[in-house]
Amino acid sequence: MSAGGRIFVVDHDPEVAELLVDHLTTEGHVVRQLSTLDEAFRSVDDDSPDLVLLDLDRPGGDSVAGLEALREIYWNFPDVGVIVMSASSTVALAHAALTLGALDYVFKPIDLDRLSRAILVGRIRMFDPADAFRRRPLEPDPRPGAFATL
Repeated sequence: MSAGGRIFVVDHDPEVAELLVDHLTTEGHVVRQLSTLDEAFRSVDDDSPDLVLLDLDRPGGDSVAGLEALREIYWNFPDVGVIVMSASSTVALAHAALTLGALDYVFKPIDLDRLSRAILVGRIRMFDPADAFRRRPLEPDPRPGAFATL
């Protein structure tokens, strides 16, 4: 495993995204900044990263759209790890994200050292055969807006 990975940062707040891109670039990662979920889906499909940092907080306070994006990435791209970020510290949201396949949940404001550790551990988990069960996609729930395991 190389020192740095290919990471997509998906955050609608350009200041936060720029901070994350700068930090991760100095750590040796190749980083791409994306601001919308549509842009993230197209980019993951075209140029598969090792990891996606996904902000669950969408404009208007809609965390459900972020969870649906997590589920779609997890289902369609099982070899791409996802670490979610959110300003919400609710246990229910963190549990939902981890149940839907997130490697980790990082609270905002972002502690950059904590994020770096989450990325390192997440990248190790992606290649650990003992953790392979986590990478098996769940059957999607056919109901719009429903989550398979909640």
